[in-house]
Formats: sequence, structure tokens, C-alpha cells
Amino acid sequence: MARRSHGARGFQMNIGTDMDLIKRIFGSKPVGAAAIFREIAKTNADLDKARARLRAAAAALADIAVMTDGEHAAALADQTEATRLVARLEARIAALQDAHVAAQKVEADAALLARAKAAKRTVEVEAAKLLDRYDALAAELADVLGGLRAIREETDAVNAELRRNPVHSHVKDYGTLHRKHPDQLTPERREKRKKWVYRNRWTGCEEDVAVFTYVDGEKVPTDGRGNILANAYQIEEDVVVQSERVRAGMSLPSLDDIYLPPGRVGSKQHWPRES
Repeated sequence: MARRSHGARGFQMNIGTDMDLIKRIFGSKPVGAAAIFREIAKTNADLDKARARLRAAAAALADIAVMTDGEHAAALADQTEATRLVARLEARIAALQDAHVAAQKVEADAALLARAKAAKRTVEVEAAKLLDRYDALAAELADVLGGLRAIREETDAVNAELRRNPVHSHVKDYGTLHRKHPDQLTPERREKRKKWVYRNRWTGCEEDVAVFTYVDGEKVPTDGRGNILANAYQIEEDVVVQSERVRAGMSLPSLDDIYLPPGRVGSKQHWPRES
């Protein structure tokens, strides 16, 4: 059974036929997967040439009927030599392929080991530094949030007093003033439109014509009983075609929802502050 010695720079095969072949090709130095892959490509090219030589030798033997004894012996010798060469190269490629798989595994293991060691160092050193920085920044941010909370509480108290004693207009809170887009006002829109009216002879008031008929294709006002209103006339009036609309401006998320946990076990949370 083959035994492989693994290391970060490659591997070295020590025992067995395949291992002896690898040592003869590369020597005793550690060999990487890339070098083995290049050797496989080179050996495959040599194998293609050897197989072509074997096919040529077989083709030459097709003329055995007209060969001399010397020609026959030479053709057989060439075929035998080509057959042995193909067998050796095929065995060599098989051994190289096994070595390539093993080398890839060694290199992957070495890369993962390096990453694991680096991750361990990062957790032990860099993460500790970042947590210290977080605690410092979180403490500063907690002071900011505490100041904003005090401002809001005072604003709410003032507005409660102003509702009872309106010596000043309502004071906007900081969220409305600084953290909210203005409301969008779409003004009322009016248009001038004509309409038919007539003056009621009994009341003297101007009334709208509600019923019309058509005479020679023209719209004619009537009194609703089929009688044409000779005293009807058109006037212009303002008509509201779109009412005033207010669309509330977008507000930023509330700062009240912020939670700042401690950076390390055993410390107090930064916000909300514990009483």
C-alpha cells in the first residue's frame, strides 16, 4: 500500500511502483498539483505519438506477404516496441493522475488550514479591538440618544401646557422638523364651464336647465314638459374639477427603536439605558 507524506508545500511519495515513478520524474522535492498536471499533459502528447507509431506498425504488417524475413522481423520488432511504449505511457499517466488528485487534496487542506489559523487570529485579536471600538462608539451614541429623548420630553411637556395656555404656537418636535419630508399639497383646481339657466317667473331666481331636446341637431333647453324655454341663456361658472389634497411627507424610522447591546458579556447595554 502506498504511503503519502503530506505538507503545506506539496507531497512526497516514498513506497511502491507508482511512487518510484513519481520520484524518478520529479526527484525528492515536494511536488505541487500544477507541476503534475503539466507532466500529465506532456505524457498524453507522448502517448498520442506512441499510439500513432503502433498504428503505423500494424499497417506495415499488412504487406507481410511480400516482406523479406528481415523486413518482417523489423516490422514485428517495431510493433512490439511501440506496444511496450504505449503500455508504459498509459501506466505513467494513471500514476500521475493519482498523484494529481492527492496533490490537489494536500493543497486544499493546506489552504483551509491557513484560513482557519488566520480566522482564529482575527477572532482573538481584531474582533476584540473592534468590540472595544464598538463599546466606545455605542456609549457616545447613547449620549446622543439620551439628549434627543430629553428634548422630546420637554417639547411634549411644553405643548401640553400650551394647549391649556396658548401663549405660543405648537412647537414641532425634532422628528417632524428635521426627520420628515414636508407634506405635499396639491391645490384645488377649477375650470370655467358654461351652463344653461333660466329665470323662474314666479320666484325671480335663476335656475339650472335640467332637460334638453334637440332641434335640427342643436341642443335646446326645455322646461321638462317638452316646452322650449325661450328665456334660457348660458352663463359661465367656476367648477371644481380637483379638490385640494394633502399627501403626508415620508418620515425616517424612529430613533426610539434603536437597541445597543453591550459589546462583551458581563457589560451593561448601552441603549436603552438600564435603570
